[in-house]
Amino acid sequence: MSEIKATDEGVRATTSQYRLRKFGMLAILYLTFSIVLPLHRFDFDQMPGIEQAALIILPTIVFMFLQLLLTQSMVQLRLTNGLCAATAFAGIAIWVAFTMLAFRRHGLHHEILLFVFSALTGLSLTIALTCLGTLLSLIVKERNLLLPVALIAMPIDFLGAMTSSGFTHDMVKHSPKFVSSVSVSVPGITTHTSHGIGIGPIAFIGPGDVLFMALFFSAVQRFEMAEKSTFWWMYALLTFSMILVLRVPNFAVGALVPMGLAVIIANASQIKLQREELFAVAYAGVLVLILVGFFFWSSHRYIFHSH
Repeated sequence: MSEIKATDEGVRATTSQYRLRKFGMLAILYLTFSIVLPLHRFDFDQMPGIEQAALIILPTIVFMFLQLLLTQSMVQLRLTNGLCAATAFAGIAIWVAFTMLAFRRHGLHHEILLFVFSALTGLSLTIALTCLGTLLSLIVKERNLLLPVALIAMPIDFLGAMTSSGFTHDMVKHSPKFVSSVSVSVPGITTHTSHGIGIGPIAFIGPGDVLFMALFFSAVQRFEMAEKSTFWWMYALLTFSMILVLRVPNFAVGALVPMGLAVIIANASQIKLQREELFAVAYAGVLVLILVGFFFWSSHRYIFHSH
């Protein structure tokens, strides 16, 4: 019996080391991609159409893959609640420090530093929000609760980001610098550089998006649901949505909509709600939507409208 126990502990230790190395390698790749890519400049107007399309789409495809994989791999570390909380606090502290440094850097000779600070803030914010999302996932006590969480989160984010009275929409409109500072930058073609056309941060993944990304991954892993299918559906739908955001003027997507759809599609066969549970979900959803709708309306009318 002691030999079996020792073997199990050895397997767990080896698995933990592998997951830690995987997360470390992904973090390095994430930083390298986010720092090196913006250093390149392109003669965009002279490129053939197919190269222009590739230059527009490929950075987003690669970045979204790294972002999702980094979040998933950190959830797979399965940190204790205390360590998760401590890591979240440390990530927020590092994010604050680099954000303050970035705001103090101006001018051509500081451009590379800005890329470095942007990458580090994105990484630290991802780590902090992933830990918070993992802790938040503890409210999902059984796999059937994942469905109502997704179903309620989707319309809330749709109303918040994709309607003119939504709280997220108003925040982006009235406080764009604040929103960008608490979000993860997504690279795309931009002319906002000192050397002409290049790759730069022109779209953002909101803090709530990373939080729920981690929540869904954590719950799916804990209940041994369709983790791989969830990842690929989420990657496909989120990447498509982000490309739309980058290419369609004045267009925003509530990321919890494709994210929630991905979770539901990937795990539909494993979620079974009884009739009473369906009614309870419907009642709770209607109540939450009414409360959130009232909050969006009142904030739009009395807070942002006054600006």
